[in-house]
Amino acid sequence: DYYEEILAALRRGESLFSCPLEPLMEEIGVELDNDLAIEVDDTMFDILDDDCSRTNEINPGSSTYPWTSIPECITQLLFSSPRTRFSEAQKRAVLDWATALGAKDVPTLYSIKKTQDRICDLVGNPTEKVCAKSGTVFYLNSVAKAIAKDYGNPLTRFAMWDYPEEGDGRMSQVHHGYKMMHDLPDDLSPPTVRVGINIFFVDELLQLSSMEYFIPKKFFEVKITPDNNAQTLALGHIVVRTDAGFSVDPERVLTPVLSFVQTFEDIKGHATEF
Repeated sequence: DYYEEILAALRRGESLFSCPLEPLMEEIGVELDNDLAIEVDDTMFDILDDDCSRTNEINPGSSTYPWTSIPECITQLLFSSPRTRFSEAQKRAVLDWATALGAKDVPTLYSIKKTQDRICDLVGNPTEKVCAKSGTVFYLNSVAKAIAKDYGNPLTRFAMWDYPEEGDGRMSQVHHGYKMMHDLPDDLSPPTVRVGINIFFVDELLQLSSMEYFIPKKFFEVKITPDNNAQTLALGHIVVRTDAGFSVDPERVLTPVLSFVQTFEDIKGHATEF
């Protein structure tokens, strides 16, 4: 048994290789058959790791839920880093290195995979595996699902930008610039804005604090205050009530969303409006 022989050699302090190894030439994220890793059946990790037998019995009220322990959580974050990609061989090497140095509660690769599967079952997996007729395997990420997860994450939600920003020619972020402000079709712009407890929609009649009527077409932000804080404005049409009904001015005007007072549902609730 090569595995037992290698372990015995390590206990005796012997060198496993008499010459330096050549660099492992493998593509990041792709495991090759000749990665020099010792292949061990995954079921063996049930014996090596006591936590594995409890992976399906984690108390949802635990401070580490859905992870079994803090070390497993930290290791999962490390291996899931989008900027530092680890191959399977590299993951095994990191875990073996930590174990050899005497680190406590080092998780196994098997337990990490089981936890990853459990998290995907809980929150969903935006990545879809697709196999072409030619046999080529590739993966598709759902942009909508990924954005929804970012909005649902309290750590990333407040770092996201909801509306394009008029930057006076400045272009340092994706939401800056002329294209996002003027060339983006209206139907691809954010459809709503919240003012207080009310939610206002584009292409829907509303009433301003001046008692005028207005139909917003697009929402955006601009920094025009001395403190350089962004203010949300709406680009749309003034609507005038006449004896024949409502008349929409074809010219677009700007108005701050803080001037919105009544939604279309509120207007419909007043019989005198129609």
